[in-house]
Amino acid sequence: MKNTSDGYDLYNNEWNTAEAGPQTICGNSGANWQVTSTQGRTDPTSVKTYPSVQKNYPNEAVGQFTEMTSSYAESMPSGGDFEAAYDIWLNGLSKEVMFWVDNHGQAPAGTKKATVTLGGLTWNLYATGDGYWAFVLNHNASSGTVDLLAGLRYLQSTGALSASDQLWQVNFGWEICSTLNQPEVFRVTSYSLASS
Repeated sequence: MKNTSDGYDLYNNEWNTAEAGPQTICGNSGANWQVTSTQGRTDPTSVKTYPSVQKNYPNEAVGQFTEMTSSYAESMPSGGDFEAAYDIWLNGLSKEVMFWVDNHGQAPAGTKKATVTLGGLTWNLYATGDGYWAFVLNHNASSGTVDLLAGLRYLQSTGALSASDQLWQVNFGWEICSTLNQPEVFRVTSYSLASS
């Protein structure tokens, strides 16, 4: 974990340690950092790491926010299995909401529940039924702006979330499953998160 000059944390997050290969992260800000990751071919659909830029919140209720918008620009290699995605945690680690923006070979968990428009973008919503939701952009975009609060408000409207659910963390990075056992570089060249 590394604290950056612009108030974010950079987190290497090799969380699947039994399967994860070597990975290094470097950078000085949330808007300029990179990861070199080498993940094997064994079970290429299993997420090994999620290197990310993250912002922590002191358990602020979702209902109190009036804005949560993020802009990003990232690049990733052409060979392997991974996706660039936001990962939002609520109530500690009990509820997870993802926004997939650039997908290379991965399929979200759960089943498709709806197609929704958020912030002028079209998303396919997947859910598992046990506290996980993934909004998957209907096209790949290596840069853009995402209205994260609109997604959370949509889940509130369906009863999946409540205004009292506590925001814990907002992350942006890559779920890396396989780099075909080659060292590959993933880069963020622009990132911002506005919330109030």
